[in-house]
Amino acid sequence: MKKLLMIAVSLILTACGANVHNTTGIDNEQYIVVIADSLIGKQISIGDIKQHTISAADLQPFEMGIAGVTDPALENSDVLKVKVDQGSNQITITQDNNVLLSKELYLSAGQTRTIKL
Repeated sequence: MKKLLMIAVSLILTACGANVHNTTGIDNEQYIVVIADSLIGKQISIGDIKQHTISAADLQPFEMGIAGVTDPALENSDVLKVKVDQGSNQITITQDNNVLLSKELYLSAGQTRTIKL
């Protein structure tokens, strides 16, 4: 009985010492951020998104830059943040069939590019 109890205790203690694996690191998602006075109603094409009309629901609040530094002129701007694939990305923004921006951008892993329109 004593031997059986010792075996049970040793198995329980061994199970408690199992390895735990935690990973931390850099966010490896790529984003293109477009900032403009007004983006609502304009169409954007980028990656799998084709001629999407930008609405207020697509926008997000302007965020302050590093260490709280911001450009006061941009605080009331519209901000659109789009997750894109790593590599080459063609972005086109149009309004009423007029091309406002057509640019090819290359993004590395975890990179965010900002475009002021």
